[in-house]
Amino acid sequence: MNWDVFIAYHGSFEGNRGSLEKAREIYDFLKGQNDINCYFYPECGEGKFGNTPIEASHSRLFLLVANATIANKLEKESGEIREAEPIYEEMDAFYQNKMHSRKGSNGILRVYCYDGFADHDADTLFPVATKNIEHFDEQRDGGEEKTFTRVLEWIRNGNSHVSIIDSQGIVLKTESVKVTNPSVSKNGISKVIEINRYILTQHSWAIISTAIIIASIMTYFNCNKYLGGVVESILFWSLVMLAILVIYEMSCKRRYLSIGFKKIYCSAVFGEAKPQNIMRSSKRKIRFLGIASSKWLRDEKVFKETLMRLCSDECGGMEFLLLNPNSEYAKRMDLACKSGEKLTSDSIEQCLKKISQIVKEVCSEKGLDEIKGFSVRLYSHYPIYRIIISDDDRLFLSFYSAGISGNNNYQIKIDGHRKNDVYPCLINYYNQIWNDSLTVTYDLRS
Repeated sequence: MNWDVFIAYHGSFEGNRGSLEKAREIYDFLKGQNDINCYFYPECGEGKFGNTPIEASHSRLFLLVANATIANKLEKESGEIREAEPIYEEMDAFYQNKMHSRKGSNGILRVYCYDGFADHDADTLFPVATKNIEHFDEQRDGGEEKTFTRVLEWIRNGNSHVSIIDSQGIVLKTESVKVTNPSVSKNGISKVIEINRYILTQHSWAIISTAIIIASIMTYFNCNKYLGGVVESILFWSLVMLAILVIYEMSCKRRYLSIGFKKIYCSAVFGEAKPQNIMRSSKRKIRFLGIASSKWLRDEKVFKETLMRLCSDECGGMEFLLLNPNSEYAKRMDLACKSGEKLTSDSIEQCLKKISQIVKEVCSEKGLDEIKGFSVRLYSHYPIYRIIISDDDRLFLSFYSAGISGNNNYQIKIDGHRKNDVYPCLINYYNQIWNDSLTVTYDLRS
């Protein structure tokens, strides 16, 4: 099978601060675009790790995700990746098949640098392909979101040229090429869209175009009769149309805010809707309704710290409502899974075991028999909504879609302070499932 991009990583063993989880976030983000076919071994390898060099050679682009711990894989003197390392074999296979006959690397093999590993450090990793290439660098590019955007554009452009895009999806700089698709924000880029800016993006170009046409017509008929000149007429009618536009935008914003919608996130891969960021920012309580909770467990350290902080006498604790892996609907979702992807029931069971393990570790460290304030319950109906309630004053809502990770769906932030009908309805929905007679409590000691 031919891939758009091969995503490589290092240090996947437990206890190693490798780049596996960052690579997984990039994979989730790219997969959510629906038009990019990317290879990432934990999701696409089907247990055949020895085949990764072959898959790399069948890929159009190669992305190595690296942080400072890649130093364990390098030659001390040269800084090159050791030939015995699997990532060297993957890069070499890609080079031999895609780059060997070319003059220069053309930037089709790049490194995603973060967490203490910088752009210039990547030059020596695989010099024949990585030297003198502008790689992706979170610190230089302004954070994870903007760097993800650059990776996406690199893949979509199909060449070595990358544009730097700001948080609003506007191209700030293009390297030696005209961008073929600068409007990447319309294709699911995970950026925060304020409600008024969202409405402006969706409607205003049509309104502005109409205003220009009307202003031109009015200018033609009235410039000499009433306003004395073309310039004065254009200015007058432009101001009139601008006032109409502002009033329209304010009415739309008021309508959206009246139902409680505060912000819209195009995914939960990063930003405020990311589970790890919600855990860090929550001060009293977290409630989650989902399928497996795998996204919450990607950073076990953050989950553990949040568990210890919120499940105390001063705070309200944590509640997880997950799909029962033995339910009829979990079995149906297993049948619907595509070949090569993890089965739903297995994923849920693995997450439950991981949660139990973390709880036992906390109990052992604190000398406790159990953690009060932390509960996991299992429901058995078909999952429709993904709901996160933080501190009882903000709620993140998304809808499950077949074949799409919950992380990659739109996340609507609903304000719990503002008077609206949506927030209390969703709270009641959550409580009904939590208290349902068919919802069972999961024994965290098992």
